[in-house]
Amino acid sequence: MSREIKRAGNYQRFETTQRYHMISLDEEDFYVWRGPDRLELSDFGHEASEILHEGDYFLFIPRNEPGLKAGIHHLACQEGEQYRVYMLPQGLPSRANQLVDILEAPELLPRESIFV
Repeated sequence: MSREIKRAGNYQRFETTQRYHMISLDEEDFYVWRGPDRLELSDFGHEASEILHEGDYFLFIPRNEPGLKAGIHHLACQEGEQYRVYMLPQGLPSRANQLVDILEAPELLPRESIFV
């Protein structure tokens, strides 16, 4: 098993006062969920009304890891001692590609399987 770590830090997933679900990475990059399977680049001007989850995250590309699609960006977000993993076939949203697909893994992964 191996992976290429592209980015790591702290994230916060929250609901805004306008009831949008958002995620911020390192309090620098902000993304809004557009339905259950689309993520859009956003700005930082959103006020959180409820913090849903926060903790460590890392963005990686797996190579030969069971259960993970090789060569595709994955975002692992800490929820307690486990991690929720999202697959990002087009990578994170960017100025050039502001709306991307995001697919949530069906189950949380234990910390030990993330940090092997």
